[in-house]
Amino acid sequence: MNEEELLKKRMKELADKAYQQSVYCSTPFLNLAEQSLFFEIEREVSYIDSRFDGGYPDAERKILIFGSEEQFGYGMDPVFCCLRIEPLAVKFSEKLSHRDYLGAILNLGIERECIGDILVEEHGAYVFCLKNMTSFLCENITKIRHTSVRAEIVSPSSFFVQPNLKAVEGFLASCRLDAVISLGFSMSRKESVSFIKNKCVFINSRLTENTSKMVMEGDTISVRGKGKIRFSEVRGQSKKGRFSVLLYRYI
Repeated sequence: MNEEELLKKRMKELADKAYQQSVYCSTPFLNLAEQSLFFEIEREVSYIDSRFDGGYPDAERKILIFGSEEQFGYGMDPVFCCLRIEPLAVKFSEKLSHRDYLGAILNLGIERECIGDILVEEHGAYVFCLKNMTSFLCENITKIRHTSVRAEIVSPSSFFVQPNLKAVEGFLASCRLDAVISLGFSMSRKESVSFIKNKCVFINSRLTENTSKMVMEGDTISVRGKGKIRFSEVRGQSKKGRFSVLLYRYI
């Protein structure tokens, strides 16, 4: 049994446990490919409510939760937290990247599945992590590269993420997936088809291998190695039948 089948089996086991014992069950943080596997078994576990949560609306890495207050009659305790990591002295701090923060965390022996998204700002970063990792990280994340830092838990109510978006406008013969990707990432149609065929494209967290799939307004498209775009709207149609569209690229 390969890793994908093992993960789907684990998801089914968690769904069964949640249903039979009326307790919330959840996975660790899942990447897009792992999240997409759930949709292959979604109908098989439809007897239990389920949802993905990554801490904020545009999260990429998310946990899968089985159970709901409606089904169980009680709410769920948080299974992950958000940490704010910032330099002790901004004046002497380095410019740190996503890789720097992630590397420092993984070097402590923490598995990647315990960590969600890492959102880097000019002076610091927000890190989502499983709740049972928070104390360890707060105590042990003291230096990243040559910068001394501190980590503390921040309240979800005080956390606000405003994604950086770049508007992309253009005309398309149709709103096919390959055409939308070509426009959104300024690549050739041949390149976009290659990404789709190589299982690198996800629409709303679902793996998509159909190059001619029609993209709908509001869809979020992630392309592994390139980034993410949101298909905002079709503004109209030209006299030649081409569609005027507005996309937003996450930068």
